[in-house]
Amino acid sequence: MDWPVDSGRRREEGHVLVATTPRAGFDVRNLRTALQSVDTWRRWDRNARPRHLGVEEYESRRAAQRRVSRHSDMYAKVGEGWDRYAWRTKSRVSMA
Repeated sequence: MDWPVDSGRRREEGHVLVATTPRAGFDVRNLRTALQSVDTWRRWDRNARPRHLGVEEYESRRAAQRRVSRHSDMYAKVGEGWDRYAWRTKSRVSMA
């Protein structure tokens, strides 16, 4: 195999020759269908929705749940603090 002049630079940049394919056996259409069949981010039927949208929606739902959880936790802590303050200052009326 004849190595091109810039093969050293390609190696430094991380390009490594993995395999060679003869031109006679290489078909771009076969390669494309093979890559599309294993694509995890989008199914290649016409009605398919890109899968990255589902991931983004899931992440935004999780962020919203975390915000609601933080808000309810802070609300509960403030309520407990107020209750402690009210009992300490004897501004609560006991029904016992």
